[in-house]
This record gives sequence, structure tokens and C-alpha cells, in this order.
Amino acid sequence: KSPMISRSRSAPSGGVCAAELSNGSLISQKSDELRDANFDGHFRIRETESIEANAAALAQFLAATPEKAYEIANIDYLFAD
Repeated sequence: KSPMISRSRSAPSGGVCAAELSNGSLISQKSDELRDANFDGHFRIRETESIEANAAALAQFLAATPEKAYEIANIDYLFAD
């Protein structure tokens, strides 16, 4: 059975609400597809990555100085829910 998503007026701009996903793996699948497409200007930061690695990605994405990107990557609540 393929995953189903529905549009809702409760989501911004009629987007997809997380609660409306009928298959939790859909988000993971789409994330993998985006990563594997190797789009220009696509950078990835991860909670499990080093501050230095995340800072390098942020510096490129934001066109920021390495110092400013490190400051952002070093925020202790960056990945907090």
C-alpha cells in the first residue's frame, strides 16, 4: 500500500499536516530523495555532526563568515524540539 497524504485547511497554505501522514516513513523517504539528488545549494547539518562540520555547511548556506557560522552552530538549543 502506498503512503497517502492529504491537504488540509489547517496547514499553512493548504500544506500537509504531519498528523495527516498515513505512513511515517514518507518523510524519511522524501528526505533521502532530496539528499541523494545532490542539488546545488543544498547543505546538511546534523545533530550528530561536529560543530565544525555544521559550521562549514552553515557558512556556505548563509554566506556567513566562518566565525559567525561557528557561533550559530554552537548554539546549545539549535536542535532542541
